[in-house]
Amino acid sequence: MSTRELTVPVPADVHCMAILAAAAAGVPVSDWLVRLIRRAAQEQAALLDGRTAVREFEADYGPMSDGRERGRPRMTSMGVLPVRDHGGDA
Repeated sequence: MSTRELTVPVPADVHCMAILAAAAAGVPVSDWLVRLIRRAAQEQAALLDGRTAVREFEADYGPMSDGRERGRPRMTSMGVLPVRDHGGDA
């Protein structure tokens, strides 16, 4: 696998946390960061897939039914659905 160098300035406390976390995991900092970046990228891709699936569902079948609507808060908290603007509703 080819590699590329990535230089990212970080605050001193984050630098220390990364070094300590990598040491605790028993891996070099670069390996620890690669794992972290991969995991974050995979999570973002999964959220994007989920949002796309919801948009496609609603395009095909209309807005979610009441039963499905009850799941909206959980899906919103997970980042799958966007937060709705209720226009001042409490």
